[in-house]
Amino acid sequence: MIADPKFNTAKEWFEKLRDNLVETIQNIDENQFEISNWDHKGDGGGKMSKIKGNIIEKGGVNISTVSGTFNENMRDAIPGAKEDPNYNATGISVVLHPVSPKIPSMHLIQDLLRPLRNGLVEAWILHLV
Repeated sequence: MIADPKFNTAKEWFEKLRDNLVETIQNIDENQFEISNWDHKGDGGGKMSKIKGNIIEKGGVNISTVSGTFNENMRDAIPGAKEDPNYNATGISVVLHPVSPKIPSMHLIQDLLRPLRNGLVEAWILHLV
């Protein structure tokens, strides 16, 4: 996608984390994820992995790596996007809802967003719910 070693390292890390989580959850739950790929309207895409199992009632482990151009509304919210509205982003989303009410649900989203303005703007975004 882009020739940026730092960005590509983050992308590869998310892919390995996704693979490890999917394998571990499948081994514990004794069920398989349904896996499908998707394409981004700009460039790139991702992999969706969904499970409905014995321990995890409903869950997903998803990754994406995309690039494109911010729309007009987003350009005001992202530093540097007015000057150069192009971006690259990569990330992982993990949502697990166990069958047992005694096991807490888990929501995790971690992203790397890089507007392309000389590589000067970078945002690591971590959401835990």
